[in-house]
Amino acid sequence: LKRAQAVCEDAAVDVRLIRADMLTHVEPESYDVVLNVFTSFGYFDDPRDNARVLRNAHESLAPGGQLLIDVMGKEVLAGWIGRPQIVELDGAYVVQRDTVLDSWTRLRTDWTLVRDGIARDASITSFLYSAAELRGLFEDAGFAEVECFGGFDGEPYDHHSKRLIVRGTKPGGDRGSS
Repeated sequence: LKRAQAVCEDAAVDVRLIRADMLTHVEPESYDVVLNVFTSFGYFDDPRDNARVLRNAHESLAPGGQLLIDVMGKEVLAGWIGRPQIVELDGAYVVQRDTVLDSWTRLRTDWTLVRDGIARDASITSFLYSAAELRGLFEDAGFAEVECFGGFDGEPYDHHSKRLIVRGTKPGGDRGSS
């Protein structure tokens, strides 16, 4: 947050940065946009907690405000699951392995970082959502005009997409879905 604040100050942008727990943070009708990017949704073990995050965002948006979530959709993942991904870094590399769990409802991602002959492992588990499932969660949380895209440029979500971007609008505003 300190680096983000410094960048915003250098750019002469007036922002308020907040560190809070997404399970409890609500500021009624305070935001025009809520962004959740880089697959930062679906990590709670209880699916009701993931739904709570959507309801908190809905409650915190002003009428007409929008929530955007960026995840790896099930449809995208199905095209390449099972193939390890290797990322080379300066003097090191990371091997990423993804495993589908629980009848395609959850994903475990395992990483191995190798640097100077030493390997370190980490792993994380998250829920997997299809476009239809995530659209339904948005609607259950009260969002309208829910749309799914294959990228931030608004391209269609299909079998060529690399990401699933879902956008929903809190009813009551006059912004539309532009």
